[in-house]
Parts: sequence; structure tokens; C-alpha cells
Amino acid sequence: MWSGSLMALRKKLIQLFRLVGDRFPGARTPKPAFDELAIVHQVMKEANQVLWVDNSDKTQSILLFGEYANIYGRPRVKMKENARDWMNAIHPEDRPEVEAALPLQLTGDFDLQYRVVHEDGAVRWVRDMALPIRHVDGSPAYLAGIVSDVTDRVELERQTRHDQKVKAVGALAGGICHDFNNVLAVIHGNMELSLDADLPDEVSENLRAVIAACERGATLTHRLLSYVRNQPLSTESISAKSFIESIGVLLKQTLTETVELEIISGAGLWNCVADRGELETVLLNLAINGRHAMMKDGKLTIEVNNTRIDEVYANSHDEVLPGQYVCFSVTDNGVGMTPDVVAQAFDPFFTTKEAGKGSGLGLSMAYGFAKQLRGHLKIYSEPGVGTTVKLYLPRAKDSEPKQFEGLSKLDPSVLKDKSVLLVDNDDDVRRTVELQLRAFGCRIKSTGNPEDAWSCISLGETFDLAVLDVVLGGNLSGPELAKRIEDALPEAKILFISGFTENGIIHDGVLDVGVTLVQKPFTKEELLAGCLRVLANSKK
Repeated sequence: MWSGSLMALRKKLIQLFRLVGDRFPGARTPKPAFDELAIVHQVMKEANQVLWVDNSDKTQSILLFGEYANIYGRPRVKMKENARDWMNAIHPEDRPEVEAALPLQLTGDFDLQYRVVHEDGAVRWVRDMALPIRHVDGSPAYLAGIVSDVTDRVELERQTRHDQKVKAVGALAGGICHDFNNVLAVIHGNMELSLDADLPDEVSENLRAVIAACERGATLTHRLLSYVRNQPLSTESISAKSFIESIGVLLKQTLTETVELEIISGAGLWNCVADRGELETVLLNLAINGRHAMMKDGKLTIEVNNTRIDEVYANSHDEVLPGQYVCFSVTDNGVGMTPDVVAQAFDPFFTTKEAGKGSGLGLSMAYGFAKQLRGHLKIYSEPGVGTTVKLYLPRAKDSEPKQFEGLSKLDPSVLKDKSVLLVDNDDDVRRTVELQLRAFGCRIKSTGNPEDAWSCISLGETFDLAVLDVVLGGNLSGPELAKRIEDALPEAKILFISGFTENGIIHDGVLDVGVTLVQKPFTKEELLAGCLRVLANSKK
């Protein structure tokens, strides 16, 4: 696949050797002026490449042009002392392949991509191409090559593969999560309803254990949907300053006493665009990851500041846009990660923890969350030193953040005698939600067929509230039915329920303005809060 590149390299090298050829015995070209060699050196520096020339029998010191120190991370003088010094920079795992391929330099087939480790521990990718320059009789006169730093390209290709994996997993995960969340909704809802009865303590404890298991299952599907960027987000303008202060209180309650927590916030912090609940979950997960990395004790630092991503950085990172961002950084002084682990950290279900100690979805969820908001997530880590995870969220355009107004009191009496239209094509889910709504005192009209629901309204029935599944069978989807209801009954309120929402009420990963969604599986309190919110005509 590199044949075209090798041909271009050969032409480039032959031209350059007319300038440098007489540095070795047997050269037949005139000695160039010094300024010509200086130009060659400057060109290679500007291109961030190394041009090397050596005689074929390795009896003379290698001739270098360009950025050897920058690319290999070693002083240039070491190459004068040892022509094979560059081999010492090669990553231990890649060195055997490079050494085995060295004879290919004489045939013109040497074209490798490998990692080098700088003396400061940084790992870079290089592409190394070499070929012989021959005498008239065909015997090799010199060996030469060009080495280029291709780290940015490799990273971009890795991110592209990752995003392709996201799409593939997303196509599979959507349907699975929808069905699985429906199952969990039935189990969770009926367990909660059963707890309302006067039961022996032992039975109640068993029911609570089942509910806890359902909630763990819901967390897994929630994180998986976040990874594939299908978690419905309700975005708003958030004050970074007030948010970091509130999350600090929560973290102090979550972390162990042996972990020192430091919160740092810069002056004049901007507002950012995010889903408040999801942002809280992401930062909490990152903090817990940091705590686990520090084993028993250590220091965890949460910092937020204003920053800007320039075009150079954005062009070298897939799906990153230049602009202004609010950056949340979570830093621990734990065991750190090797570059290979960092490269896999965003893959779903990848974890270095012991079996049963983690799902491997925490970082992948954070990555999907950032991408869904058109932000960015970056990991910086060094074994034995620690890890920093930086979450970049877009700066909000408005100057005043939206005030967070939660429901101070969940009063089910508000729903007493309210007429509710319930439409869900899963019979078990519909029966469970119907029982939950009846417990609030609602009058229910329930059906699994959206056409039947519309027929009722067409015949003159009215409702205070319609609770609709987003994905329905038949010719009408939940959002389409909602539009008809809003046109026919302007005073009726709409609440959506769903285990997975790919479209209809979500565009570009964000819930449409004015839409309220309760995700399956949900508790009675979450269903109640959703009903009260839409009845109060809240846009939250």
C-alpha cells in the first residue's frame, strides 16, 4: 500500500543526494556549497522529519538532517557516538519487528510504523522508510531514509476506528436496551408496588434486593446508551462555579476519609452547556475511578477553568471543534496507566479492575457524554505518577445560567381524579404503569394501540395527561400521536416514557425543547415527578 510513497521518496532522496553525496567515498557529484546543506537541514526541520544517510557497509558515521531530537527524544550527539542509537528509543514491544526488517533497507522494501519512547517517557509513533541509492553498476552506494512523526495521524485513525465501533455497538445496543429496560420496568415497578403491602420483614428485604438488582441493571443500560451517544440529554446553561461547589459537597460524602479532596476553580468561570444530572454522574464516576486508582489513600483534585481549543489541536483530534470550552479536570496520584491501557480506556467493558469490581463502562460513558454535547474528553496518565481526565464542555452562549429548580415536594394528591391516557404496546409494562398511576388516584384509559387511542379522542374523549411510550407499534409513533393530541386537546399535557429513544423527540442527542421524558425503568417517585412537571407546564 505504500508503493506510491516509496517512489516519491526515492525521487526526493536522489535529488537530495546530489547535494550530500560526496560526503562518502565513491561519490561522483560535486561538493555542494554549505548553504545548500543548510537549506536541506532547515527543510527537514520545518517538516518535522529526519533525513539520514549512511554508507551501505556501515563503516562511517551516519549523516543526519532534521529533527532527530524531537522525533526520537534523544540528544543528536548520541547518534555521532553510536550510529544505532535510534534503536534504543524504539518501544521494547516493537523493537524485534524493526530489527528483523533491517535487511529490507538494502532491497528498498523497508517501510515500518513503530513506537518510540522518549527519555521523558512520552510515547510517539513514527513512520520509517528507507532504500538504497545505487552506483551505476547497480551496487548499493548509500542507505538513506526519511523518518516522520505520525502520532497525530495514528491518533486520528484510532479515534476513527473507535467512532466506527460506537456506531456498530449503538446499532446493536439500541434494540437490546429498549427490550431490557422494558423487562426491568416490569420487575422494578411490581416490586415497588408489592412493598406497599403489609409484608413480613424478610419478604420486604427480598423485594428490596430485587429492586436494587434492577437499579444496577438500569445503570448498565444507562451507561451503554451514553457510550453510543443515545442517552437523551436535557441540556441547559450551567454555572461552572456553582456546579463545582455543589459537586464538591457530594464528593466529600462519597470519598473515603483517607482521600484528600481539593477543589480548584478559576476566576470568571464561564457557563457551560450540559445535562446537569448526567454531568454530576460523569464527574462522580471519574472521582470514584481516581479513588480506586489510589488504593487506600491519596489526593484527588477537581479543577475547573476556562480554556480554548485551537484549530491545530482540533484538526489532530477527531470530532473536536475549535472554540471556547469549560474544562473539568479530575486528577489522582494513583497507580497511573500505561499508554496501551490509555488507548483502550474508552472501549466499552474494558477494565483493569478485578472481576466484579467494575463494569468497564465508566470512562466510555464519559466519552460518549462529551461527544454527544460536542465536547471532548482526554486522558493524561503516567504509571506510578497518576492520571488526569479532562472533560471539555462547550461554553454557553448566554451570560446568565438557567436556574435549577427541582420539585421541592412530590405531592401525589395533585394527580387525584386526573384523567390520564396511557399508551404502551408492551402489555406488562402498561399494566405496571397503570397500577402506579392508579396508586396516585388517577383515572386511567389504557391501550397498547396508538390508533385506538386516537380514535377515543376523535370520538370526543378528553384527558388531562397523556403518558406515551416513544416507540409504539402500528402506524403512529409516540411523538406523532402526541402531535395529534396537542392539536385536538391543547390543554392536555404530554409525558413520554421510554427505554430507548433514538429519534422523534431527540435531535442531535438532545431532547427537544419542552419535552419531558421519564426513562424506563423508573421508580414511582420518578414517574410522579414527571407527571407533576408536565402538569405544572415546566420546560425542564
